[in-house]
Amino acid sequence: MAPSTVLYDDEMDFSGIFKFFFKFKWLIFVFVLLGGIVGCIYTWHAPKAYRGNATFFVPSQQSSGAQGYSQLLGLSGGGGSFDTYILAFFKSNQMKKAVSADLVRQFNAMKSEDLLNGLNLSSAAMLVKDPDTGMYKLSYENGDRALIPLVLGSYIKNINLMNIRYEVVPQKQVIQVLDPPLVESRPSQPNWFKNCAISIAIGFCIGIIVSLVFEKIRSLK
Repeated sequence: MAPSTVLYDDEMDFSGIFKFFFKFKWLIFVFVLLGGIVGCIYTWHAPKAYRGNATFFVPSQQSSGAQGYSQLLGLSGGGGSFDTYILAFFKSNQMKKAVSADLVRQFNAMKSEDLLNGLNLSSAAMLVKDPDTGMYKLSYENGDRALIPLVLGSYIKNINLMNIRYEVVPQKQVIQVLDPPLVESRPSQPNWFKNCAISIAIGFCIGIIVSLVFEKIRSLK
């Protein structure tokens, strides 16, 4: 007896997929629409956050007391310029404690409990250096626009104060501010496009799943 031959069709049945989507197009569309509506409602009621930025640069200076600065950061050796250590210093716990204490003093002086309650340094400010220009961009996000310039200003001030304290370079004003703290007019969070796109994609997937269930139920009848 000749052995039987089994043929497998590995090609995707695009016509079947097209017929499926055409058959359940309105059901899928309803879930896509519902997903978009839910995403818009969620984004509309989500807490808003604003971003502030400041730009500064650090002139190239040879340090005079970098040994003590290195011990502060847990680095070995010494020497080098202040610019070499600034990113590591910025991320240190010493900086966060100094900025937090400085802001509390400012808020108490202004008798502003609202700003004090809105203070959140758990997600600290971000500092990024442009490798081409050597400029630093300092950014911070918060729901209270009035708080952001105070936080950015405090970071800049405390970098200078720490330099004086540990005598890294002889200059007292080691940071030269190019663009003072400025808060963007539009909120940075929530992201309307991202949230709506995700909710529409989820609605589309749910619509396909429901359509497949309906198709399966009909085939069993």
